[in-house]
Amino acid sequence: MDLNGKSAYILGMLDGIDSFFIASKPVATNNFNYLVDIKDSFHASGFNSIELAKMIDDFYKDKSNIKVPIFEILKCVVLKINGSQRDDLDKVLSDLRKKYN
Repeated sequence: MDLNGKSAYILGMLDGIDSFFIASKPVATNNFNYLVDIKDSFHASGFNSIELAKMIDDFYKDKSNIKVPIFEILKCVVLKINGSQRDDLDKVLSDLRKKYN
């Protein structure tokens, strides 16, 4: 898939997350903060979908990440953008590899 296709896929995924959040908001009064945390884990302020697609590609260059679903890798990209420490990110990736491999 070319970069524009990847970008469109990411935009669709983010739109789906936003739509779920909006639809769930009225009925999730007890879990609203939890929903906000989930929504925020997918959003990288100041980065466009092309940049996110390139960063996701960088994660998939490591063949041990191939079976990790894109939504999980996107969360890793956001963690990296938000300044997570390398050790913390490595731990998240290690756990994801165990979960999906």
